[in-house]
Amino acid sequence: MMQKAITRLGNDNIMVEAQALQVLMSRVVSPLTPLTSVAWTAAAKSAADNAQLDTSVVFGAPANIKGAFVFLQVTDATADRRAQIETTTGVGAAIEARVQVANIPISASGYVPCDANGDFWIDFNGAIATVTLGIIAYVI
Repeated sequence: MMQKAITRLGNDNIMVEAQALQVLMSRVVSPLTPLTSVAWTAAAKSAADNAQLDTSVVFGAPANIKGAFVFLQVTDATADRRAQIETTTGVGAAIEARVQVANIPISASGYVPCDANGDFWIDFNGAIATVTLGIIAYVI
């Protein structure tokens, strides 16, 4: 049955439908090297650094991405310090890295949905000696 339907559409119609479908579908883009920022590579951060991160300005991602696959690493002398990434502030963590043992790095990675502008939030519960954050891939 499917073959007959395709035959009736003709090659031109199939190409038009495929192009329309591509516009509607998201696509994961994985750059050759992760998107990083000097401000987010082994940097000391605190609750004063809780902020909305513009992924295009901070990391060089295209504007208005739909989401990002990120890696997050924290190290501190105080256990239970944490950094979490949220879609919007106060909604809850999409990804969280919490210091479990003093001075031992802890990492987390995963997918973070972005807001309509391609941004996400980062939140800290106190001062953290080193925080590294980067984008491994993004969805457009």
